[in-house]
Amino acid sequence: MANKIQFQRGTKALLAAHGPLDAGEPGYTTDTKELFIGNGTGANTPLVSATSADITYYVRTDGNDSNTGLANTAAGAFKTIGKAISVVPRNVNHFITINVAPGTYAEIIDLSGFSGSGQILVTGDSSVSTSRTVHAIKMYGNSCFVTINGFNCSTPSNINAVSVTSSVGALVSNINSTIVSTGAGLDVNLSNIRATSCNFSNKFIAVNAVNASVAYIENFTGSGNTWGNRSTLASVVTAAGTRATGTNGDSSDTGILNYSGVTNPWGDNTVSQRDVASVYTSQFTCTTSGTFYKMPLGGAEWDSRGSVSTANSRFVCKNSGIYEVTAQAIGLNTPSGTVLTMMLYRNGSPFRVMDQVYVAATGNYGTNGTTKVNCSPGDYLEVYVASSSGGVVIIGTNGQLSYINIQQMA
Repeated sequence: MANKIQFQRGTKALLAAHGPLDAGEPGYTTDTKELFIGNGTGANTPLVSATSADITYYVRTDGNDSNTGLANTAAGAFKTIGKAISVVPRNVNHFITINVAPGTYAEIIDLSGFSGSGQILVTGDSSVSTSRTVHAIKMYGNSCFVTINGFNCSTPSNINAVSVTSSVGALVSNINSTIVSTGAGLDVNLSNIRATSCNFSNKFIAVNAVNASVAYIENFTGSGNTWGNRSTLASVVTAAGTRATGTNGDSSDTGILNYSGVTNPWGDNTVSQRDVASVYTSQFTCTTSGTFYKMPLGGAEWDSRGSVSTANSRFVCKNSGIYEVTAQAIGLNTPSGTVLTMMLYRNGSPFRVMDQVYVAATGNYGTNGTTKVNCSPGDYLEVYVASSSGGVVIIGTNGQLSYINIQQMA
């Protein structure tokens, strides 16, 4: 016969009113989500502890770890950051703040193993400075949001200034570390992180992301590093503003470095560096049978790098690479039996027929086609149309009927 296990269950106030649990008897608080077990000595031992309210702790060099940490005075504050972290329950469902006063703390800030729907903030200075110095910063195995702001890391020569491992959400800001080190300024492993306004100098790597990590960095500074940003093993490093530099530059070995936004999967994933344009054409007439007439450009719907010249009705390539050209031209009341031909010109000479269409019955018929062309910087592309019947008018619109799209493919 199965044994029935009974829990004392209710709010934390009800549990206190009940009195101590019997030895081995479990109790669960429905409001604070804590689990206790009676220890037989008139007290309840917490098995899973959780926060019950927002709280702020204070740390000062003149404090004492025997204090409560609840007052920003020598008689109330903790002396070490580690003590303040140790009194925070592992299950964080509220906002926990640890305020650290100026001074040198001979310890590693270690925020590890926290979960819950709340947030932990360990805060020092409001800007990059050396007013609050620690050995290093470590965040490991956190599933709640953790934030560290405003510290100077006097990192030992072989470890990282900031390490974030197996954490789903972290924010690091205003961290300074300039001591020579074979480690990284910021090392991100199996984690998602945002980091802002940090200064990392004289490191082997300023920012290192590995093992499918995602790191967004903003307004970093620093020099004298061997490498700037490095992304490996399916990681992504996205940056905005200034970045820390390295003598070897940046590196993406089986990872992605993205500084301006991804536009395609071919590798140079910055829209500011890739030629892309969409242009609508003005109305024109194929006056003479069999003669090619250039499609006049009426205006660009978009033009990523200023490659479109409406004055000359051409697209001027900025990069070396393969360009894809797609165009369409619609003839107004094109006579039956007419053949419309579309031709791509490169540098003023015919390059390739893009399309040729036979008009079976009088009406608005069009020619449209796509082709690819290898270009060098300064090469220019134009699209021409010829009609076997003279006087055919090619409709010009706002891009709905007659247009040219050009983009660098590789």
